[in-house]
Amino acid sequence: MRVDTKEVVRRQLRALGNDRFELGIQHRDTGAMDLGTLSAENVLASVGFLKWKNQSGHFIRIRPKWPHPFVFIDDLRVEGVYALDRRGFAPCVVVESSPENFQAWLNLGRRVGKEVMTVIARQVAATIDADQGAANWRQAGALAGFTNCKPKHQRPDGLYPFARLHMARHQVFPRAKSLVRDAKRVRAAEQAASERAQAYYAGRDPGRVKDISAFHERAKYEGDLHRADFAWAIHALSRGWSEQRVKDTILHARDLRHKGSRREQEKYAHRTVRRALQRGLGKTIEHPDDRFAGQQRLGR
Repeated sequence: MRVDTKEVVRRQLRALGNDRFELGIQHRDTGAMDLGTLSAENVLASVGFLKWKNQSGHFIRIRPKWPHPFVFIDDLRVEGVYALDRRGFAPCVVVESSPENFQAWLNLGRRVGKEVMTVIARQVAATIDADQGAANWRQAGALAGFTNCKPKHQRPDGLYPFARLHMARHQVFPRAKSLVRDAKRVRAAEQAASERAQAYYAGRDPGRVKDISAFHERAKYEGDLHRADFAWAIHALSRGWSEQRVKDTILHARDLRHKGSRREQEKYAHRTVRRALQRGLGKTIEHPDDRFAGQQRLGR
């Protein structure tokens, strides 16, 4: 099937409607990504070069240059795409990044802060069971018209599937205003909970954070790495590490593939850090995202 790459790219960029974009060229094997800021016109002018890079084993990524009003949602099945419309989150762009796997961009119609944008992305992802690990303000998505060159997607004829543009329309989704309002409340609650935990930890002895591997090797945990991760999270938080830094360390300290998908691994790290914060406060913290997700699922 012949693809008019330049026209597909033009439609995707027009629907996103930003003045400038960050274009990523990511190596398939190493994961290293070269990122540059270009105007829409310069992205279009680079299509020939991008085709060459794509054919030589590189993924082509795109995101609007920050600040922007676009929410990115990853790892959707077709049912999730339909659910976006049904629940008032109608997307402006839908890309099939690999066969039967979709990405969506939603237009808030206004710019918000990075933290609020991340909350919004998490809320929408939780509502439709998308990838919460990719739910943040800085995520880049596939640029349609180029192939997904992951080896697992290679066809018997040796070719790779194109990232297909299924929808491109410049529109603000119906629930944008209420979602921004809810996300700001969630963010305020998160900050308050974090400040309470930090106030508790401020009374603890500061010092160097020990390597997480030292906790994994402690005989007292008898090889129970869940307990070791939890103990290390308390240790790191008590010495001033941010929640995100602790989560990232847990995710990359050992092989978590037995947990399942990347999404499940992210959930494990999130739960561990949240429990560590709860221990610091001496009581259970009801996380705002959990309340939101529960309300949405009750409404299904």
